[in-house]
Amino acid sequence: MTTATSHPKIKGLELSENLSDAEMEALWGNISWLRPKDHVARLRHFISFEFALTRLLAGWVPACGSHEWKTQIPQRMHEDMQHIRRWRERLRELPGGMAEIAPSPALAKFIAAIGAADSAESFLSAFYFDLKRDLLQAYQDYRDHCDPIFDAPTIYILEGMIPEKQRQLEWAASLLQHAKFNPELFAQIKRWREFVRNCLNMLGGVANVEPTWDENALPPSPVREPAGPAPHKPKQDPRFKVLDRFPLNKQEDPFYGTLKDIVYQNATEWQVVDPMCYIFYGIRNMPLDFFVDFSRHIWDECRHSLMGLRRLRELGYDIQDFYWPHYGSRLEALEDYFAELTMAGEACSFTRKKGSIAPFLKFNDPHSAMLPEIDCVDERLHVRFGRQWLPVMFKNNKGDERPLEVIADSTRLRLAQDWTQFEGLSEEEREKIARSFAGFCTTIEFALDFTVYE
Repeated sequence: MTTATSHPKIKGLELSENLSDAEMEALWGNISWLRPKDHVARLRHFISFEFALTRLLAGWVPACGSHEWKTQIPQRMHEDMQHIRRWRERLRELPGGMAEIAPSPALAKFIAAIGAADSAESFLSAFYFDLKRDLLQAYQDYRDHCDPIFDAPTIYILEGMIPEKQRQLEWAASLLQHAKFNPELFAQIKRWREFVRNCLNMLGGVANVEPTWDENALPPSPVREPAGPAPHKPKQDPRFKVLDRFPLNKQEDPFYGTLKDIVYQNATEWQVVDPMCYIFYGIRNMPLDFFVDFSRHIWDECRHSLMGLRRLRELGYDIQDFYWPHYGSRLEALEDYFAELTMAGEACSFTRKKGSIAPFLKFNDPHSAMLPEIDCVDERLHVRFGRQWLPVMFKNNKGDERPLEVIADSTRLRLAQDWTQFEGLSEEEREKIARSFAGFCTTIEFALDFTVYE
């Protein structure tokens, strides 16, 4: 054993080799509270588990055939990412909390197994009434094992998080209550939930910080043809009459070319929710902060669609009075779509949206004026997200280290090859317009007459 020397200033402090982990554990003995290392293990596990669940939930949004579901689920995703962010901040305050977090092989296989449901109803029922309910119980147990003084910062987070998880379960119960009155669907859901419970038991439970998985013991899935996640053809709400483009006349859009078309355009923003959820589910090699920001971005697009549809109803119109643009297949070019959305679609929308506010007010319609005012607030945030994350996304996933402005230029050039607004122009003319942000935005802008209210 190494001979110890005493510290020259502190009596009883021996300067020697550190005790081994086993020796330290023996000296700690049996204590009733959680130590920092115990919190680190739990938080790393909960962050990994919740993040995997949130990405899986995003992958199921395109498999939902209800507009209400598509525009409500992203709010739950945003809430979950806020919970993960709070856990990550707490973890970083603890020793060892700065290390990278990667899902265990067992957790990855578990997520793959419980994601392959036969319907959105089956998936969401198991997701909330089995997985999320157990997660809520795990958080309540965690809180009960925290010391009120030692662990006050952790308790503070849990006291805010637990009620939000409870509200999610209440929301899911309301969303899925119709299944009780459909015996065939109810039986289908029951079979899937039994399978998920078996998988959860094989994992060792939601709170198991060292998940286990025995491939040979995996119970047979009751599903032959999964409906998700990330289906090749996104499912759409049957109430919507869809097009592969924006409307071109008043038969397709009663507000076409007028000031009120701004309201309809807000309502159409549900069209980007599926593609964005494909990105959230499928993109790789991005930091956690990206997903925190992107969950807000997706939720905002849902809000924009909902506020547009609400205003259309207030104006006396129904969903079926309009045709709606939509994407008919799974998004594959994830990085390119994010660039198109933030550097072209949203970045070019401010003139039209902000410019419509004063005309709406002049027509004594402040309710409609609120839509573009709120929209512009959010779109500024989204463009900032794009400027922050596009270079990271292109570098990490495509090995493309070009600066942001070059990526933005190339995005506009690519769109100039495909969009109908550039038909009839020479390659030289297209390139010239695309290299000018103002020129490009002017070319792709909708033709609207703000002097015509209806």
